[in-house]
Amino acid sequence: MQRFSASCVTVILFAVSFACSAGPRAEDGGSGAAEQGLFLSTPRKLLPFVVMEGGRVLASGGHDGSRTLGSCEVFEPETGRWRETGAMHTRRRNHAAVRLTDGRVLVMGGSNGVAMGALADAEVYAPDTGTWTEVRPMGVARNDPAAVLLADGRVLVAGGTDVDQRPLRSAELFDPATGMWSAASPPGFSRGGAQTAVVLANGKALFVSGLQAELYDPVTGLWEKAGLTGGAAGTHRLAHSVTLLPDGRVLVVGEPRHARRPRRRCIRRRRVRGRWWARPRCLVSIMRRWCCRMARC
Repeated sequence: MQRFSASCVTVILFAVSFACSAGPRAEDGGSGAAEQGLFLSTPRKLLPFVVMEGGRVLASGGHDGSRTLGSCEVFEPETGRWRETGAMHTRRRNHAAVRLTDGRVLVMGGSNGVAMGALADAEVYAPDTGTWTEVRPMGVARNDPAAVLLADGRVLVAGGTDVDQRPLRSAELFDPATGMWSAASPPGFSRGGAQTAVVLANGKALFVSGLQAELYDPVTGLWEKAGLTGGAAGTHRLAHSVTLLPDGRVLVVGEPRHARRPRRRCIRRRRVRGRWWARPRCLVSIMRRWCCRMARC
């Protein structure tokens, strides 16, 4: 019994140390300076991160806990540090950002900090100069919309909420060649949220938010239900993420709307049959929650 107890204690201590570790610790000899570069110069939340050419990452706007930001930073993988770059013309948070085919980054919508509000403004970031250029605003102001880059180079943005925080059931297309927005056919359901849409290998865009998952066909310009069940396992999701896996399947991880506890159930969509099925609870989420209870981290 004593041996069993000692083994349990050893396993628990190892799990807590592994799962709750904040990363490599600074060793004597100046490695702490290298670790310091991993931190953003300004605390940020409620913003999208966009991977640019060369592995660089753009962090635009967001919220620092007390105000909405217009400043931006770029992570340089060669140095492992963040550096400041040009600020946006409009302060915004809960906005969408998409990398264009020419390497520039388009940001659109969001909120400028008002409790109930939405922005229609859009602007483009040029990585070579580090500057922003305003483009035509969207036809509809959208807070927390979903956006993807289509195979033909256009950007599709859908859903979000309006200035009164009402869900939007509309979509728009941005053409980088002309800098103009045009109305797209509306989806069957309201949707939104960053990282809730991906483009599949067949060119169709999959949007998974709310209760219904839908596919947008850029060739026909029409929407269709995604999968025979017509949704992501019947779960009304909010504040989740949608990721395209290397084998063509789609992984959806997130919490249901009005949930008291974070959603730990994963949903996958089959590549061929187009069906959804549930996966076991996410191990990382379980371990994080368990170890934090044990170590109070």
